[in-house]
Amino acid sequence: IKVEFRMIEAGRLTPPSRGRMTMSPDGRFTFGNFYLGEYRATLSGLPRSLYIKEARLGSIDALSQNLMLTTSPLPSLDFVLAKGGDLVGTVTDSASRPVANQEVVLVPAFSNRPELYKTGTTDGNGRFAIQGIAPGDYRAYAWKTMERFQYFDSEFVREFSDKGTSIQITASSEMTAALTLIQN
Repeated sequence: IKVEFRMIEAGRLTPPSRGRMTMSPDGRFTFGNFYLGEYRATLSGLPRSLYIKEARLGSIDALSQNLMLTTSPLPSLDFVLAKGGDLVGTVTDSASRPVANQEVVLVPAFSNRPELYKTGTTDGNGRFAIQGIAPGDYRAYAWKTMERFQYFDSEFVREFSDKGTSIQITASSEMTAALTLIQN
C-alpha cells in the first residue's frame, strides 16, 4: 500500500512527484522533508476488497477535506480500512446483446471523495465485477463513449442521471445489476 500526499497549488492537485511512501508490513509509514502547505492524502495499492473507511490527521477528517500542513512536527495520520461490498452484473446493448470490454462506472450519490468512484470492465460475455465499495448510495453507468475520467464532471453525469441504475451498497454485501449501454 502506498501513502501519497499531493500538494494543492492554485486550487489544483500537483502531480504526485513528492511525498510518497510505501507502508511497512506492520502498517506504519514515515514521511520526512515536507513542504508546508495544503495537501490531499490518498492511499493506492489497496487489496481489491478493501476501502478507506476513515482517515484522520489529529482531529481533522483527512478524507473529506484538504490538509493544511503548516507546522512541524505533524500530528499522526491514521487510516482505517474495511471490507467493502461488491457489485457484479452485466452490460447489454439496446438489443439485449452482451457488450464486451465496456467500462462500468459507479458514481457515489453524495461525496467529495474521489476514491469512492469505482470502475470495472466487462468480459467477453458482458459481465463485470467491482469490489471494495464503501457502503452508500450509488448510480452505475455504462457510457458507450466518454472522455477519460469525465465521470468526475457532475454536469456530465447529471445529463444521464435518468439512465443510471441506482445501487445501495452495504458492508460486505454482494449486489447485482443489469445495465444497458448508454448511447451518448
